[in-house]
Amino acid sequence: MSRQILGDRDAHGNQRRTYRPPEIVQVYGIAPASATEQASLGRDWATTSTWDVYAPPGTELSAYDRVILPDGSECEVIGTPRTWSQTGFADFLQASGVHVIVQKKTG
Repeated sequence: MSRQILGDRDAHGNQRRTYRPPEIVQVYGIAPASATEQASLGRDWATTSTWDVYAPPGTELSAYDRVILPDGSECEVIGTPRTWSQTGFADFLQASGVHVIVQKKTG
């Protein structure tokens, strides 16, 4: 995972986005969520792939961070990470954690 930090300002006064060096964060699992392909006039095919990432409780992620998948793909976090918990029949498992959706665009 690479955390976003605010860099210096560009010529228009906007702060640039930069990222800290990647750090390793253990997760419960990663699951493919969706993939789409789009073609536009005058442009090659573009693909968008998303994955669900499930991390232990207390994992700190923000909507501005990037996640690096085991295959080396660098993905952006989409939306706000959410906390989940197992309730109902399997309460004895006491499972909980952080769910985040990540996305990679190519083309």
